[in-house]
Amino acid sequence: MAGKFRSMSPSTTVRIKCDPTTYIYAGLEDVVRAAIPLGKNQVDLAVVPDGIDRVNRCFTSLSALRLLSSDPLFAIEGNVSYAKTAFRALKDMHRRYCDERDATLLCGDEPLADWYAKEIDRFNQLIIHYQKQINREI
Repeated sequence: MAGKFRSMSPSTTVRIKCDPTTYIYAGLEDVVRAAIPLGKNQVDLAVVPDGIDRVNRCFTSLSALRLLSSDPLFAIEGNVSYAKTAFRALKDMHRRYCDERDATLLCGDEPLADWYAKEIDRFNQLIIHYQKQINREI
């Protein structure tokens, strides 16, 4: 968890591409509130809104692709439908966010816990959407 933040306003989600060994908080401790590794050299960050430009100058932003059909995490591998691939990726993201949220709740950081809740809600909606598509495939 990062140190003191310039603003305790709600965080914004920024998806970045970075090497798994990169220390993401370096020089960004005051704007990056949380980092959730997602695999495929991608990390979702909870960023204080006035720090988004700084984060984007330090890392390659993938935010424009996040949770869209062009999201690299939704790339079809093997003989699996897009709906199944997206569903699996979303379930994995959901698990990772829930694990991190639980640690945040223990720390009592309500604004960050609210950010996690909002993101988890979004995943839940998309999981239901793709589950319906999978059911139609059967």
